[in-house]
Amino acid sequence: MENTRLIQVVSRWCSRLCSLGMFFPLLGIISLPWMLSSSYNHIKIFGFIAVVGCGAYFYGLLKLRRLLKLYEKGIFFSKDAVICFRGMGWALIVAAMTAHWFNISFFTDEFTTHLTDSLSSIFHELFGGVVLIVIAWAMDEGRVIKEEHDQFI
Repeated sequence: MENTRLIQVVSRWCSRLCSLGMFFPLLGIISLPWMLSSSYNHIKIFGFIAVVGCGAYFYGLLKLRRLLKLYEKGIFFSKDAVICFRGMGWALIVAAMTAHWFNISFFTDEFTTHLTDSLSSIFHELFGGVVLIVIAWAMDEGRVIKEEHDQFI
């Protein structure tokens, strides 16, 4: 475990950057009252969907920051780390299903190019979310096996 100290230092800095990055999804969430006050129903509907996506990004960054704080303390394979990975995976899936529909609906010029880019991004986020959930599942199984192994020795 010669790299533990380096992992802790890098995790501390990444956690700080993550805290700064949490500001941007908050801007989307704060804009909800403006969108709901619009006289156009489609702006209300797609605005609400976009805010749900911003909330999912915020939740994912919150889980990432918590995971980095665990790494900063030297806690790598724990139940809390598994919960963080699982939360980030579900946040990515929800964000993929919500936030990009806002982009697809409002930008009609060059619609096909934008649609292709948005669908590609949705696929990548869905895939990333599923991968994070599978990693969390494997980490949880490994943790359970280690706990069982520790009981026998």
